[in-house]
Amino acid sequence: MSFTESDDEHKLLASITKLLRWIDHNGYSGYDPYDALNSPIIKFFTFNRKYLRIGATQVIKCLPINTRKFLKTQKSINPKAMGLLASGYLKMYRVTPKKDFLNKAVECLNWLENNYVRGYSGKCWGYNFDWQSGNFFLPKYEPSVVVTSTVANAFLDAYKILKNDSYLNMAESACNFILNDLNISEASSGICFSYTPFDKTRIFNASMFASSLLSKVYSYTKNEKFLEYAKKSVNYVVDKQCHDGFWYYGYKEDDTLLKQIDFHQGFIIDGLLDFMKYTNLNSDKFFGAIKKGAEFYRKKQFMGSGICKYRYPKLYPIDIHNQAQGIITFSKLSKIKPEYLDFAKKIAGWTIEHMQNPAGYFYYQKHGYYINKIPYIRWAQAWMLLALATLLEAINNEK
Repeated sequence: MSFTESDDEHKLLASITKLLRWIDHNGYSGYDPYDALNSPIIKFFTFNRKYLRIGATQVIKCLPINTRKFLKTQKSINPKAMGLLASGYLKMYRVTPKKDFLNKAVECLNWLENNYVRGYSGKCWGYNFDWQSGNFFLPKYEPSVVVTSTVANAFLDAYKILKNDSYLNMAESACNFILNDLNISEASSGICFSYTPFDKTRIFNASMFASSLLSKVYSYTKNEKFLEYAKKSVNYVVDKQCHDGFWYYGYKEDDTLLKQIDFHQGFIIDGLLDFMKYTNLNSDKFFGAIKKGAEFYRKKQFMGSGICKYRYPKLYPIDIHNQAQGIITFSKLSKIKPEYLDFAKKIAGWTIEHMQNPAGYFYYQKHGYYINKIPYIRWAQAWMLLALATLLEAINNEK
């Protein structure tokens, strides 16, 4: 499937309608690629050991058959998914102002307003599962900057439409969590926020999530501290851009460089676009970083057909999160370079044709000889709703 001028909006709406129908039928509760430690069986047999936790999570994540019922893993609501869904519904409301989209967004936001993590300097959210990475262990529901920023962005999206001060207050409170509870590494080029309050890693895209949120909230509150920290964080991340335009993932606490290149490139580009938009700091330095990053993202990480490589330069598996992020980022980049909108359409067309089930949900990963069709709510459905709604909005703005 490839979109044309006449049918792109129709095909997008048809795909979104099927996806929305699936979400309505299945609800917000679901499984996640990384929820292995929600299984009481796996939790017992990993004996609180780091590498057993990692191994179990990776095995369950890679299995094309969903073993969670056998492992007694319960479906649950993921706060990040709720933030993504809320933002997706709000975009759909702006494009096709049906009250049902607004009601669903408010439903998600009400849940988030009642389910934040207590005990921190501001409102914050985390994943609905224990998560053991190679760098740190994050207990269930303990907050991270990525989840918190995603949720806070949804509240800001709602504030723009409804002008409800409580939504702006929620986002502002999340900024207090970022400034007061995350660890902050200092360097000559700026600062880097940690992923969680429990680690001192320097993950570039995570710090950019913080910068983006701080700059957005600054645009409403004019809190100079938010602007100061956002600018320092952006300077640090831009300084870490490699000559070819890409960013590695970041540094471990022991300064080991994490050489991972995937959808996080899109996160960084989006964050830079937001920073420039909401602060009006349109320097050649920042614009140059966006331009170089976008060219690498388009020409090296994506194929002409619209397929994103899993982790550059490795092609397989084709991951739905990579596809969704490409749609989002190139839709946003079309404001700078209009032809990027056509490429966002191409990514969406390929993804809908090859990774959407007739029932409406999107597959997790497409391998060379098989497809992992498990319908993960956060990793696939929430991201694809936001991605397709972002593209639909960009197409309408172009008219």
